[in-house]
Amino acid sequence: MSDQKQIFGRQGETDAADYALRHGYALIRRNYRTPYGEIDLILRSPEGELVFVEVKARTGTYFGYPERAVDARKRKHIIRSAYHYLAENYPDDDDLIWRIDIIAIVYRRDQKTILDFKWYENVTADD
Repeated sequence: MSDQKQIFGRQGETDAADYALRHGYALIRRNYRTPYGEIDLILRSPEGELVFVEVKARTGTYFGYPERAVDARKRKHIIRSAYHYLAENYPDDDDLIWRIDIIAIVYRRDQKTILDFKWYENVTADD
């Protein structure tokens, strides 16, 4: 991945995390790597749920909306990564409530101005 794409990806993650923090979420981890892939953000919701977030950012929608890039295969990787995190950090907590979300951000070509921000809660591999 080019440096420019990495910088833009980090911008999307930062904007998503900032939005979550403004809405009462706590940031637990960023860019958590597992053998199955990376989880962009791990948050704690105001209600106490653990939230695993995949952030997708695009400049414009010519190639489609960013959330469309999270297909069933990608969601399965996120689910496996979430289970990996849970096994490492909460091995004995069977009552922990958690979910997987997608945050999709569309920017203006300047890559700074947000045109569209969508937060999809509780996505699954079967959606």
